[in-house]
This record gives sequence, C-alpha cells and structure tokens, in this order.
Amino acid sequence: MDAGIVVAPPEAGIAYKSINRLVWDRFRRHRMAVASLWVLGALIVASFTVDLFKNKEGTIYFGCLKYTESGAGEDSRNRYAPPLFAGSSWLLTVQGLRRPEELAARLRDGDDPLAVFVRERLSRKCRERLQAWSPEADEPAPPSEELQEALVADLNRILREDALYSTDRFQGQKLPPDVLALAQKGAQGEDLVRLNRQLLDAAFPKQVWRRQTHPFGTDELGRDVLIRVLQGGRISLLVGLLAALCAALLGTGVGAAAGYFGGWIDTLLMRATDAMLSLPILALMILLAALDFRKINFALPLWPAGDPVFSAEEVTDPTGLLKELTDPRTPVSRRLQGLLPAEAGARLRAAAGPADPAGLRRCLVQELNPVLETQELYDADAFSLTPLQERTRRRAERKPTGADRTELNRILLEEAFPKLLAARSRPALVVDLSFLAQSGTGSLLKILFVVIFFEWMGVARLVRGSVLSLRERDFITAARALGASSFRIVAVHLVPNCMAPIIVSTSLAIGGIILYESVLSFLGLGIMPPTSSWGNMLAKAQQDIMAGFWWVAVFPGAMIWITVTAFNFLGDGLRDALDPKLVTGGKA
Repeated sequence: MDAGIVVAPPEAGIAYKSINRLVWDRFRRHRMAVASLWVLGALIVASFTVDLFKNKEGTIYFGCLKYTESGAGEDSRNRYAPPLFAGSSWLLTVQGLRRPEELAARLRDGDDPLAVFVRERLSRKCRERLQAWSPEADEPAPPSEELQEALVADLNRILREDALYSTDRFQGQKLPPDVLALAQKGAQGEDLVRLNRQLLDAAFPKQVWRRQTHPFGTDELGRDVLIRVLQGGRISLLVGLLAALCAALLGTGVGAAAGYFGGWIDTLLMRATDAMLSLPILALMILLAALDFRKINFALPLWPAGDPVFSAEEVTDPTGLLKELTDPRTPVSRRLQGLLPAEAGARLRAAAGPADPAGLRRCLVQELNPVLETQELYDADAFSLTPLQERTRRRAERKPTGADRTELNRILLEEAFPKLLAARSRPALVVDLSFLAQSGTGSLLKILFVVIFFEWMGVARLVRGSVLSLRERDFITAARALGASSFRIVAVHLVPNCMAPIIVSTSLAIGGIILYESVLSFLGLGIMPPTSSWGNMLAKAQQDIMAGFWWVAVFPGAMIWITVTAFNFLGDGLRDALDPKLVTGGKA
C-alpha cells in the first residue's frame, strides 16, 4: 500500500449515508411535502380500489355507503340528501327501512304508548294510506313506495318537531345510559333530532336500520357523492399521471437530442419548442378537444400522387375487367352497372374485339373516369364482401367530396380488382387519428393526446440545459474515448444525471394537467358522462348550486384544490431534496 493513501477503518465512528438516504432525509424535513405524499397515496388507493366493492348488479357497497351507477331503483328516492355534518345522518330514508311492512303494521295496529303517540301525529293522507294497506295475515306484503315515502316524511317531521321521550312511553324499555341521561335532561335543535332517532331505533330495533350515512350527501339521482368523487378522482388522477409521464418522456428525448448533438438539430428542435411555448395553450386545447378526430386522416406523400383517374396503361387485363363489370353476381359490379350510363354496356361490347385490346382499354377508362369524378362509389353493402384495407374503409365512411372522393373511388376499384388494375403508389405516411374519438376510452385517449401535445416543452428546455452542462464533463469524454455510441452516452450517462429536474418538473406539472382536464370536462369537451370526472361533476352541478344543493359542487371542487395543492407541495419537497447544492457531504 502506498504510504500517502489512508483508508479510514469502519471503526472510526463516522456514519456514511447513501445518496438515496440523504435525499429521503431532506425530503422528510419538508413536512407539507410528506403530508401531501400521504394524502395523495390515500386518494390514489381509494380511487383505484373503490370498484372492488361492486357486486354483480353494479352496486357499490363501501361500508355504510351505497352507490348505483345508473342511479335507477331505490337510490333515486334519496335525492339530494345533505352531507353528514349537516344533520342528515339522523333522519330516516326509504333505504333505511329494514322491514317496512312490520313498521307499517305496528304504526297502524299497535296499542303501545309510543305507537299510539306516533300514529296520532301522522298526517291525514298517511293514515288513510295506512288504513288502505291490507297485508296478508301470514306474510305481510310490503307497503307501496308511496306509503313508504309518506311514512319516512312524517317520521322525519316528528323527529324534528316532537319530543318522543316520556316515562310512560318507554316504561320497561332498556335505553343506553347516555341516551337516557340526554332524554331526562332535555334536548333542542339537532340534539333533539339525534335523541329522537336513537329512541326510534331502540323502540323499533328490527324495523329501522341505524342509519344510512352519506358523508358528502347524494346527487340528483340519489348517488353517493363521496363514491362519485372517488371514481372521478380515478379518471382525473389517471389523466394527470399518464399525461405528465408521457410529456416527460417526449420532452426528455427532445431536450437530450438538442443538447447533445447541438448544431442545426439544436436550432430546429429549440425553435419548435419556443414556437409551442408562445402559443395560447388553453385556447388551443379547447380547439383541439372540440375537433372530431374521426374526420381527420393526414396523408403525407413523399412523392407526387399522380392523377386520381385511370389511364389506359393502368388497365392490365381489359378483357378480364370487362367480364367483371358485366357480371351481375358480384356486388361491386352491380354497383358499377347502376352508376354507368345506360349505353355504356353497348359501347364496351363493341370495343371488345380480340384484335384491338388497346381500343378496349381506352373505352374502359373513358367510361370509368366520369364515374370516379362525379359519383360516390362506396356503398357498405356493395363492398361488404370486398377485402378493403381498414384505413380505406374508415376513409370511405367519412364520405369525402371533390378530389378526395375521386381519389377514394380509384383506391376502391384498385382494391376491388387488384389483378385487373395497376395499383398506384400510395402515400408514404398516413396518420389516422380516428381512434381518439371512439366511444369508451376514446375520450380519455383524446384528452391525453391534447394535453401531452402542449406539456412537453418545459421538460425539454430543462433537459437541454442540463445536457449542455454535462456533455463536456470528463466522464462523457471517457465514454467517447471508449467507443460508446451517441445513443448509449445519452441514455446511460446523460439522462440519468438529469433525473432530478425531470422528476421535479413532472411532479409540478401533474397539478396543472389535472386543472386542464377539469376545465375541458367542465366545458363538455373532455370526459363525458356517465363516466365521472371532477370536471364534468362540476359542470353537472351548476344548476344544483342555484337550487341550494351546494355539496354536489363543493366536494369535487375541493378535491381538485386539495390534489393540485398536494402535488405542488410534493414538487417543492422533491426540488429541495434533489438539489445537488443542498445534498452535499456524506456524514450524518
């Protein structure tokens, strides 16, 4: 061992930490970032696991919460129930009646003091419906929905206005000590409602559930707002996370290429990035989200496309083509016969002499080209048996006009008669965006596409700056000297050393992306019902706020604010933890 090198033994008492431990220790010092991490983790777990509680009928039971996606059935009878803290948990609901037939029978025929007291305070209409109800002796028939709703409405009025407790009504009834103490002391307002409900539960233990709790209330269809918020959070968080990740990957590739190669590549990529940054992003997002991508099919030819009509030289087998055109058994041939002029058949048969194939070629194109230029050749039934390419069929279903229709007609004939007509060179690049506008997940794909298109520029500029400062370092020079390729240098040496700004920028961008998705969905251009997202829940709740049902809008809006704020705090914490100027030294 050289005399000048001293190796500190492990027993020296110095505790060294890895870079990961140093980053975690610094991140934990940012208390708001740690709290935000817990909040986001709980929200993500709850949002993506709520469907695990769904039964085969599509109803979600989550503890004491109940949610039916369609909003049909008995949930619709619990419309606009207030949230838990507004006192609604102590009121009865139709869903809270465990055995409505036994409750109705006791209130109608019971002679105990409490049943008599409640029966005297029922409305006249409710008493008439009770008397008209005729249950079977052995197995009571359930009351009608109207009777159940009338009973619930009258009982809730009694809970709010009357004091149910008296010594004679509950003589011999075993009550919990706290309920008995509150009853003997007397209660007013919400305490009276709570006390009356507890007394009713004790007096009718088998007829009434404890209560059906809706912490965030219910909406216009009786659906639990809490579960809808969780399901909407799944979509909003999915858009935010996926769009931020894809935008980070795209921006990293552009920034790394621009910073490492420099020259005209850097100029081209950065001027395109600057041009994108100068655009009004929100306005263009709204414009792109409003487009119908089913009507967009970009064809970028790398050489001249040529004349869309046929020339005589492109008819490779004139006799075979004439035979196909006059064959009534083929759907495409029947379609063409209906579009050709009545005298076209006679002219074609006259030109079909065996000594003059060139004349038949000229006659065929003279008859077919006017049809290509003036008629719409495609018909779903006529081409149902023809093996068309998928992009050709989608293009035909959009029903183009003008020159596009002429070119489509020619392509249809080329694919219908591939052995009789020479296929012209196709465009080298075709971009079909119709899959973005399909039903189901199409709306999600569309929003992802629109957001990613405008979110990659910030990451690209950050990565370019980092790569410019790293590409002249000694370890990059050593990698070049060892023969490493440019791709390996960028992917293995440069990008990993740029991860700190990439992670921070991505985490900060998620909150903004969630806001963009919420704005587009609020305007009706994003995720569409019945799929829930926070944005379309706010859009649906506009009229509810004016009617006084504030909770339908407040809770989705609050979740947007909490989520965006949490991601911003998380980004701040990661920025402080990953800053190389702060993470220095190796000792604890």
